[in-house]
Amino acid sequence: NDRIQLFASNGQYKTTFKLNEGIKRPSGICSNRDGTQFYVSCYLGGCVRAFNVGY
Repeated sequence: NDRIQLFASNGQYKTTFKLNEGIKRPSGICSNRDGTQFYVSCYLGGCVRAFNVGY
């Protein structure tokens, strides 16, 4: 469904991001320490995409 849902460490829902069509078969996700950016690895594209979190 090309979406990523973000939750706080206590399980509280934060936001949903729609992935652009440039990401094919996402295979990993992580965030920076302060939670302002997250990164998605794209297996078929051989790249990592960065997204800014603005909630």
